[in-house]
Amino acid sequence: MKKYDLIYVPADTYMLMTGTDETIQSFIKLKKPASVILLENRDRHVKVLHEDRDWLIEKRYLRGLND
Repeated sequence: MKKYDLIYVPADTYMLMTGTDETIQSFIKLKKPASVILLENRDRHVKVLHEDRDWLIEKRYLRGLND
């Protein structure tokens, strides 16, 4: 996966919002699948753009749209 790739996120996936100090500030659980834009690839998580906000998602939940 490369920066700005379109990524498929299945329903029931948790998305985490972090503060400037990287502590979890909020989270959501998707009720339906979503497509998000990859911003940053980290060790266990990816940072994505969803509905004009940055979120962290565990990599094990993601699927590339072109896989």
